[in-house]
Amino acid sequence: MWIRRAITGTWVALTMAAAVPAAAQQSEWIGIQETKARLIAARNAVDGVGTLDLGLQFKLEPGWKTYWRSPGEAGMPAQLDWSKSENVAGAELLWPLPKRFTAFDLSTYGYGDEVILPIRLAVAEPSRAVSARLRVFYQVCRDICIPVEADLVLNLPAKGGGSSPHAGVIRHYLAQVPMPDGGPFEIREPAITGAPGAEVLHFTVAATTPLSRPDVLVEAPWPFGFDAAEVTLAEDRLGARVTVPVRSRKGDGSLAAHAVTVTFVDGARAGEKTLALAAQ
Repeated sequence: MWIRRAITGTWVALTMAAAVPAAAQQSEWIGIQETKARLIAARNAVDGVGTLDLGLQFKLEPGWKTYWRSPGEAGMPAQLDWSKSENVAGAELLWPLPKRFTAFDLSTYGYGDEVILPIRLAVAEPSRAVSARLRVFYQVCRDICIPVEADLVLNLPAKGGGSSPHAGVIRHYLAQVPMPDGGPFEIREPAITGAPGAEVLHFTVAATTPLSRPDVLVEAPWPFGFDAAEVTLAEDRLGARVTVPVRSRKGDGSLAAHAVTVTFVDGARAGEKTLALAAQ
């Protein structure tokens, strides 16, 4: 096991002391003072299952954060490399709903304290053991940002059966992943108004139960960004109109040539949907 860290672009190698072998359902914690990471599994063994639920668990010191898949105006999301794994056909990383952070007049999205990113791991041959070998590159920030690179290894035997002690906490974070295709919300009527460099994104949302305090996250390809959304609720609170100023320059062209992903949140409910846009 090894880990590297960098501050202001200079890599420093860290030597890790020999550790007692980890239990099958978890890797060793690998880390530096500011953060540690490990892999955990919801099962003790493969046992013929074609898809395994894993979790990439981060612990951070107070005040430090790491980033969501779309970090906002600063930061970098975790990047995963599974190429050294054995008996793994693929892996899907899922993203629980992030928190919004504001510092130095920059708005970012991410996680503080502790988070588990759920992973759906596809097994090539369910009758065989799995060696999940993950090289993860991620960034943690407080007053400065530190890029961290670590190798994590989780070995699951072919047989051994049953749920692991981590199954419940992985389910907890899976429940925080926004539901696809809007989930409990109907997100529709997307449109762009205004000229490039001064565009506004519009869409509507319908709900089956009254909305309380909705929030909106919008993702688009670089170099487009977004200011805070304005949400206008219907009188019965079963619908909303959303307008989001687009942050771009005139030379970037129109956002209408791209698609955006909208995550609509209201309390414990969250749904995301990718929208094709049209200019008006």
